[in-house]
Amino acid sequence: MSICWIVLTDGRKNYISESLPTWIKEYDSQIKDKFIVDDSGDKEYADWLTEFFPTFNIVSIKNSRQGYAKAVQNVFRVFRESGCEFALHLEDDFILHKPVNLQDIVSVLEQNPNVAQMSIMRQPWYHNEVEHGGVVEALEINKAKFTNKNTLGFDWVEHRSFYTCNPNVIPRWTTDTPWPDGNWSESRFGREIFAKKKTVGIWGNRKDWPHTEHIGRERNGTDY
Repeated sequence: MSICWIVLTDGRKNYISESLPTWIKEYDSQIKDKFIVDDSGDKEYADWLTEFFPTFNIVSIKNSRQGYAKAVQNVFRVFRESGCEFALHLEDDFILHKPVNLQDIVSVLEQNPNVAQMSIMRQPWYHNEVEHGGVVEALEINKAKFTNKNTLGFDWVEHRSFYTCNPNVIPRWTTDTPWPDGNWSESRFGREIFAKKKTVGIWGNRKDWPHTEHIGRERNGTDY
């Protein structure tokens, strides 16, 4: 099945120059259609992206920053227009430490047509996650339900607790639900997905987490 790769950035050169090469090392030759959606509104930054990431198509949204919700709407638009059936979606501040096999993820999503997303786990980041030893562990304290699954011999965890724009793979049908405008768009989108009786997954066995490291302590974007 065809898979494209879409990276969202908003001008943080210091982060993307550190993070994206760790992914390129693993996946650049595997994926033909690659895009960087740039919400910086900065032509100089867009030119720099073109120079340093020559295998990616640079998609500049407008000549001024549009904000997070509009940026993700453009990620969805680029995905739909690509004609691909699945997309690897990243933000510009995640380092890949443990590569995953994307075709394996796609195979599991194909076998589970109710799953809107397979995320690739990051390290504990927020205070409650650090306190409890992980993203899932922090949510389980509040009775969130996570179910261990195995499909085609591959471990993953199914849940309905959150949709995330942390590194993830999504099927094209996920974009049939419009990404909302305004603040808290990520959590609001998740609620819409779950209201449609869909679920999401986290790739791998818990003992294998995390696969990625979030490094973005500073934000340029707005409208989160």
